[in-house]
Amino acid sequence: MPSVVGTQYSLVLATTIRTFGVHLLREYESGITHPLMVNGWRAGEEIEFTYRLGEKPGFHLERIRCQDR
Repeated sequence: MPSVVGTQYSLVLATTIRTFGVHLLREYESGITHPLMVNGWRAGEEIEFTYRLGEKPGFHLERIRCQDR
């Protein structure tokens, strides 16, 4: 994340998935392509998103590093 982010901005994870050549899932065409509002982040953080499979599939946010203020 940039070290300076205006308070009017939100963090949203948007996903488009392309499989098998021309097959494409755009936003809202599947449960995993609905935009995801991310709360609790801070300017200057380094974050990583992954999609986990299994019993509780879904996006996972991991804070990698946060700049000291």
